[in-house]
Formats: sequence, structure tokens, C-alpha cells
Amino acid sequence: MREDGITERPGVGPAVLTAAAEAALCTIADRVSTSSGGPGGPVAVVHAGTAAEVAATVRLARRERLGIAVLGPGRPAAGAGQIAVDVSALDAVTVHPALGIAVVQISAEPSAVEAAAAAHDLRPSADLLAVEMVTADGHVVAASRTAAPELIWAIAAGHAGAAGFGIVTARTLRLLTRPCTAARPAPPDPVRWMRVRAAWDPELVFAQHA
Repeated sequence: MREDGITERPGVGPAVLTAAAEAALCTIADRVSTSSGGPGGPVAVVHAGTAAEVAATVRLARRERLGIAVLGPGRPAAGAGQIAVDVSALDAVTVHPALGIAVVQISAEPSAVEAAAAAHDLRPSADLLAVEMVTADGHVVAASRTAAPELIWAIAAGHAGAAGFGIVTARTLRLLTRPCTAARPAPPDPVRWMRVRAAWDPELVFAQHA
């Protein structure tokens, strides 16, 4: 255990929240469900509305020595002994036509992204420029091709295990004025992947997040 009292191995603590933790959860979001940690269910579900609320939930999970599960469109239910953070409300799409980019929150539907871009005679691409991400220690960070090119590469490539580095709450995509052409998949690069792991390997493994 570290000096701040946070265990380095989440998921080994009690499967119920303390009264203080339940009170803390209520300050994170206005829609919180708590349970007794019965078989097959999470001890709490936080319906986060911002990246800051996701980060606060992660920090609380660390203090309580519980795992984190991410819920939302296309994601299964959380398991027992976890705090689940529901990111369904993070579905905004913001287009910056002068910059040729769109900031897309994690739960936005592809059709919504296409419609928002089309309103400016643009089309979304698969070209990932930056991400907003909650790290394993509960901080909101911005990573870009300039600041963290290896991390952006791993996330954009959908590399197995990349989701464990944190919870991506928003992506910045390049917009095009012409139809997108399918990109040819890059060949595996195990050496580059090991460099990413060395820099971003988390203390906390996030479950059910892709």
C-alpha cells in the first residue's frame, strides 16, 4: 500500500461501499445507484455527465479498493465488486469547421457524427488526432499526436489492451471535404506496442471498455 493509503491492487477490498464513500458518490453525479454488492452486481453505478465525474469515480474506486467497469452503448453489465461508471450521457459532437476537426464524446453514435459533419459539408474520417482520457489514477488528460504519439497510435489501431490505459471520454477526429477511403490496416508492430505499455501501463485495469 502506498503512503496515501491507496492500494496498488484494486478489487481485493470489501465488496460494499462505506457510508463515507456513498456520500462521496452523491457529490459526483445526481443519479447514483448503490447496492449491497450482491452476487453478480456492482456496488454502485455512477451516471457520469462529464469527464470530471468519471475521474472522481475512478479516484473513489481506488480509495475503496474496487475495480472499475465502464457502461454504455454496446458494453455489457458490470460484475460484482466493482463501481460502474455509465458514460451513456457523454454523447456530444462538436464540429470546428475552420479547423477541420470534430470532438466526439465516447458514446456518440456514428450517425450523429456524420450528421454534425454534414451540416458543414464535411465528412468524418477515421484519422484520430487526439483524445481526452481519464487515467488509471483518476486524472483527466489530453493526449495528442504531438504530446503522446505512441498512445494515439495504440488507441487508433484498436490494439488489444490499449483500453486498459484509461477511459477515453472524447476523441478528436479529422474531417474531410471528400469521401473517405478505407485505410489499409497497418501490420502488427509488437516493438512499438511494448513502448506504449512501458509508458502507459495502468495501476488499475478498466473492465469492459473498448
